[in-house]
Amino acid sequence: MSEQVDLPLSQLDLRNHMKRTITTAVYPFAGLGDVQSLMYVALGLAGEAGEIANQIKKVARDDGGMVTPARRSTVVDELGDVIWYWLRLCYELGIDPYDVLAHNEKKLAERAANGTVNGDKRGAQSRRAAQEWEADLAEAAGKPDVWAVPQEAVHHLITHTTEPGATAGLAMFVARCRSLRCPTWERRVTQAQGFGPLQQKVMAHIMAEHTPWGRAGRD
Repeated sequence: MSEQVDLPLSQLDLRNHMKRTITTAVYPFAGLGDVQSLMYVALGLAGEAGEIANQIKKVARDDGGMVTPARRSTVVDELGDVIWYWLRLCYELGIDPYDVLAHNEKKLAERAANGTVNGDKRGAQSRRAAQEWEADLAEAAGKPDVWAVPQEAVHHLITHTTEPGATAGLAMFVARCRSLRCPTWERRVTQAQGFGPLQQKVMAHIMAEHTPWGRAGRD
């Protein structure tokens, strides 16, 4: 039997964590379920979700498509803010957070059972494309499934090498795809161009060929 690890209550019980958020709830009519308190936490939830979207935008704009440790840390911080506002909204509405999770799980299970989890009857095609995409990534990563693989796609699906260029002393950065789907795909940039343009080409390739939305209508 594995040794039991003593975790903080916040990691063991969402209800207790929700109750403790009142200690940092500084806004009008906090805890009273008043319309002003509902507006405050709902707008805060939307705002923090927007902050996460903004950070992911910066992954593409500023970080060459790579999730850097600093960016990941910032997203973790923003996710914590989202959870705080989510729990506060549950508190203000008198909703058990576990009831929200159970309701969502039941809803998704029903949609999966009737084939409408993607919202329309084209879901079967999308799911097939997604399964093939996941198989590509799992194969490239040497893993039995794709848990956490998508964010590692650049590392596992794409190989990066440096080769001599046509001009003496000028190296070429080369990226090649490991997937059986793309046996001839490669992109090259000169050392003078820098690694950034190559990274953009790699991310464009992954989005176009190794995501279900990129291959939609072509498979």
